[in-house]
Parts: sequence; C-alpha cells; structure tokens
Amino acid sequence: MNEAVPPIDQLKAKYPFLTDKDIMTFFSLVELRPVSQGEVLVRAGDINYHHFRVMKGILRNYVITSSGEDKTLLFSAEGQNAAAYACIFQGKPATEFIDVLEDGMVGMLDTRKFKELALSNMNIMQVYNGALTQNLMESIERMEDYTILTNEERFARFRERYPDLLQRIPQKYLASYFGVTPVTLSRIKSRLLKKEY
Repeated sequence: MNEAVPPIDQLKAKYPFLTDKDIMTFFSLVELRPVSQGEVLVRAGDINYHHFRVMKGILRNYVITSSGEDKTLLFSAEGQNAAAYACIFQGKPATEFIDVLEDGMVGMLDTRKFKELALSNMNIMQVYNGALTQNLMESIERMEDYTILTNEERFARFRERYPDLLQRIPQKYLASYFGVTPVTLSRIKSRLLKKEY
C-alpha cells in the first residue's frame, strides 16, 4: 500500500482537466505534517475541520463506548484519507478519536477553505465532489461488509485488499475492527490457513 506516485501526479492523473494554476492553488491549502506513533490528531468532542491524507504511516479512527471499550472504526494507510466527519459535514464536535499507529507524514487540508475554493472554481468543485463521492462509496462498502459478510469473510476480504496492513497493525486493534477478541481473530486466521493448504 505504499504510495509511490507523488500527490501532484496522482491529482493530475485522476483529474486531467485541472490546470497548473488549479493544482498550485489546491496545494497551497495543504500542510504537510510529520506524525508520531501514539499521537492523537483528533479527540472526541473536538471541533476539527481537517481532512488527513496519509502520505506515510497508518491512522486509526476509533470510539470509546459508554462502558469504556475501545472500538476501531477505520484504518487509513498510504494514499487513504481520515477525518472527523461529523465536524466536516455537520459542524458538530467529533464523535471519534484519530490516532497515529506508525510514524509517518500526513497532508492536512482545512475542508472549510477547500469548500470555499470549490465554490469559486468549477474545476476544484469537481475535485471536491469526487472526494465526497469516494468517501461515500468507501462508507457504503464498509457497511455492506459488516451487514453481509461473516467475520471470517470480512477478514479474508481485508487481507486481500490490504495484505501488508496485517503485519503493521497491532492485533488488538485488528480484533477490535472486526468486532472479535484477539483469541477469536487468531482462530479465524488459523481456519483460513487450513482452507488454503
């Protein structure tokens, strides 16, 4: 999942209609920031309008339940995005935490400034709409995974999509993401290995 293509080249490839001026204007809004393992970028209750693009490393969105349990919602690695979506879309305090699982680098974009720019530039508006569509499709995909697939099928699909993440993410967080205990996760892995050999 290493992002070998520079961000500017990715943007040009995905949105070939953007002019050089559009691209420079867009990237003037982006702040590159190193992040450290264990750092919390967003806390539940914060107002944070930043959209984080992972250049290197892994971020984790999670909630703390009323019983004090840590529940992982999402992992974001190279080339993926994370944000406190309640803030961005509704202007409400964040409902989750976002922390850093690996030292790395993120691109931070203030979504209010991005939206303001999009309203005055139709090319940037298409990028803005494309980003919203991508986030929506990823959310629908995760909902379908949770409602249609068994834990074993979800794990197999995750492994197929993100094979390197299984080695990089601590088991307790993977187990939390799949909604199982670490022991159950080990059993799921064992069953899949037996089926394959």
